[in-house]
Amino acid sequence: MPPRLANLHRAAALAAALVAAVPLLLALWGYFLSVRAHGPWGTQVFSSYWASGHALATGANPYDWLPETYSGYVNGKLVGDINLNPPLFLPVCQLFAQVPLMLGGFGFMVASALLYVALAWMLAQRTHAHAGKLAWALLLPPMVDTVAMGQNYILLFVLALGAWRLKAIGRPVASAVVLGLLIAFKPNFALVLPALFLAGHRRPALIAGCAAAGASLLPVLLYGPGIYAQWLHALAEPPRLGRPMATALPILLRKFDQPLPGVILGAVVYLAALAWIWQRRPAFAPALAAGYALGLACAPLAWFNYALVLVPSLMERRWTLPLAAGALMLLVPVEWLGRPGLDQPLLATLAWSYFPAAIVLLFFGFMARPAEADAEPVTPRRSSPAAARSG
Repeated sequence: MPPRLANLHRAAALAAALVAAVPLLLALWGYFLSVRAHGPWGTQVFSSYWASGHALATGANPYDWLPETYSGYVNGKLVGDINLNPPLFLPVCQLFAQVPLMLGGFGFMVASALLYVALAWMLAQRTHAHAGKLAWALLLPPMVDTVAMGQNYILLFVLALGAWRLKAIGRPVASAVVLGLLIAFKPNFALVLPALFLAGHRRPALIAGCAAAGASLLPVLLYGPGIYAQWLHALAEPPRLGRPMATALPILLRKFDQPLPGVILGAVVYLAALAWIWQRRPAFAPALAAGYALGLACAPLAWFNYALVLVPSLMERRWTLPLAAGALMLLVPVEWLGRPGLDQPLLATLAWSYFPAAIVLLFFGFMARPAEADAEPVTPRRSSPAAARSG
């Protein structure tokens, strides 16, 4: 790229970043006001992480509804937003509990926002993404909602970015290990592994699976095998479906009191997608992105915040029509879909179908690409003099 054009590209990216950062700054200000007004509960979901860490220090169940657990009203009923992260996240919760709750909550939010902005900027520079893509990444409601609610989903973006970058620089084993850590942190992305395996990327799939299993054993060594029983008991509670923010097809039908058909629908869609992946055999990058999409759409539980794992793939790739449509659909704030006027059965169905539809579009976008675009780069081999003479 000519120097003048490169400078123009960086200036446009900086302008886009400054404009797109406005919602993030408003989220930071709103969080600050929330902490001032509501005290510990004002730290939002972070208080549930802090409560789990404090419970471990006192010998209590970290997956109970604890005094510091963030709570709110869903459909007129007070419910506790207990920490449902796998036990692998508990050591981090213990670190959070070492600092005062309100100070830790605000620091965690600011650090999450700065980390995401910095990595998104670096990703845009690495992939030569245009300013519009950077603005899209910074305006994403899954990111703004994650920061505003004090959640930990920025970690999904960091791990997905690490797996993508390590593969890009020729470190496939390290990339697979990081992917395994991502799966251990959010087990619904275990659906990625069969997708990679059937696409022909067996070694990364096996390494990632072993890494996920190994990382998941660490809490057993730290807290004993009972920690998983406590976690699974907490997971057995039906999810709190206040806002239409689910991307998983099973959740879509659970909302309308059809949990079993929802699980069957997710399984059928997943098996059909695997068959297409096996027939299509995409390269590693599109296979991984398609696997992420399946983890979002077909797992028993997945929220729209999890879509942050798709940001590196979408920043890297040229947007075809399905990718552009799905990516732009993710820009709709979840609050727009949960407005009181959308409680009629048909409108509610459309609202709850919105994010699953966006993920399905993205899956098709990752898969339906020309075969030559999916080819892995091959380094030309230099012919030996003897081979040249024999030709």
